[in-house]
Amino acid sequence: MSSDHFPDERAIHDASDESVVVADALLGMARLAESQPAREAITLSRCWTPAARTYTYHTHVQVHGVDRNIFSKVVDCFYYASTLPTQPWYAAFLRGCCVPLSPATGSARALLCVPEFDFGLGKVHSYRQLLNDFSVAEHCHVLVLRSVIHALDFPANTVPAFTLAPTGDVFHWQGGVLHWHHICTVAGVGILPACIERHVMNALRWFHLDQAERKAYREEAESFICWVRNVEHVTATWETISAA
Repeated sequence: MSSDHFPDERAIHDASDESVVVADALLGMARLAESQPAREAITLSRCWTPAARTYTYHTHVQVHGVDRNIFSKVVDCFYYASTLPTQPWYAAFLRGCCVPLSPATGSARALLCVPEFDFGLGKVHSYRQLLNDFSVAEHCHVLVLRSVIHALDFPANTVPAFTLAPTGDVFHWQGGVLHWHHICTVAGVGILPACIERHVMNALRWFHLDQAERKAYREEAESFICWVRNVEHVTATWETISAA
């Protein structure tokens, strides 16, 4: 792997400390989105993130009529998403693994996750991420993801890809509505040298030539809605975790 990718990773202890601050930032973004009136079932926005030197995409999904009893199962499914045989909300997922780690301050649990994806770019991409689960209320969880340096290497024959801060998922159930906030910050997918790809991706996004990215986020949101509306499907996905 080219050494110019390493600035996009953090040491485990640094990422763990950072995740506390990122959790607050993700929660703030979620609350701001939920405060907006007349929102559609799926809304997608983006903003420039100076620290990451690229754009952050925020998909806000609202699913009405959701039984609150499945809330914890949905959170668990996302927490253990790297171990699932499939991710019902994201067809690009192929396989993955995870290793338990010591959680950050205020975090309920943490994992080192190494998922693999086929984005249709000719090669399989993999991530190596620290995941911390912050339970901020009975029906509000923040899952913080960050690419990290670790002895566990990327899977063979995959292209390393990296998530930056802020990246994660916020789940909030209130009044029969399940809110899912998928917030993602990436500078590229490893097709070009990192320093070049960041500039290319930023240019595409600046000129609103990011239709493929937006389409992928919207399709993921639509699949999530279909999945979470079916209690039996959510339970079946959750049971694959319990049986592992």
